[in-house]
Amino acid sequence: MNGVLRRYAADVDITDLTIRYLYNFPEFDEAPATAWAEFAARRVTGRFDLSVHTQYRIPDEFIDLPCLKKAMEISLCFVGMVVWFSLPAAAVDKFTRLTKLQMSELRLSDNGEGISDVVSRRCPCLEILELERVGELDVISLTLRSESLLILRIVSVSYLRRLEVEAGNLREIQVEDSFPESYIPAAMRLSMPAMEVFHWRDRCPDEFDMTRLPMCLKELFFHVFDHDIVDMMEYFSRVDVLRLNPILPCALGSEELESLLHRVQLPYYSELDLGVITNGAYVPKFNGDPCMPDALAANRSSGGIKR
Repeated sequence: MNGVLRRYAADVDITDLTIRYLYNFPEFDEAPATAWAEFAARRVTGRFDLSVHTQYRIPDEFIDLPCLKKAMEISLCFVGMVVWFSLPAAAVDKFTRLTKLQMSELRLSDNGEGISDVVSRRCPCLEILELERVGELDVISLTLRSESLLILRIVSVSYLRRLEVEAGNLREIQVEDSFPESYIPAAMRLSMPAMEVFHWRDRCPDEFDMTRLPMCLKELFFHVFDHDIVDMMEYFSRVDVLRLNPILPCALGSEELESLLHRVQLPYYSELDLGVITNGAYVPKFNGDPCMPDALAANRSSGGIKR
């Protein structure tokens, strides 16, 4: 691999560079991956996609990720390795052209501080941030401040203890399977006044502040249904499409579920996508319809219902 890259003249840029590397021996260290990232920092002007899979976890080795000033898109997948974001050598050391950053299957060396700094201070044009299966057993805190960010996806970020987002132009956020169980206190504060799509498939943090979110959305999605999640739902007043799919009634007792469905104040909606997984569990009936509680039917403004 290094021999191939050395054949490029020093003054030749590369539009897109994709490297896939699978190594099954414990002698592998971070040096090759760091060297490839440094090469991309000097040459790549479009998309840089680096995927390194190792058979063994390497806890003491860090991939030192340099500043890729020219790249417009970066996708990183480092199975079994830890990523360290190099400290900026100067105030102008930024990912100047970066619009999309994807990171998956990796660990962070600083519990989220590095990626928070990169997004908040060093990516002036970043529009899409996707973090998926990040952290392994690390406790992560994310503080993301960006006026350029439009889409944020946080999926299976291990032990997410705190999520703070200030993004004045963000349109869509998706959070799935990241906040830990209640034995680790979790908090969330969201300031996204232009948000249009809210996709939630996670437990409710112990503390959350959503007062700087719009109350009217294009799409609202919730996968789970319990008392804490209902408190989050009731913040919104009107949505074009409300997706409650699927609801798992077996997670609550039959009387508790029926009481919760009767009292919930959902936003007014034009279209409802409602799914119920029973697994043989009791499903309460409302006016003879086991899938349509009065609270849902009353809030329908127009349009149809998908079941």
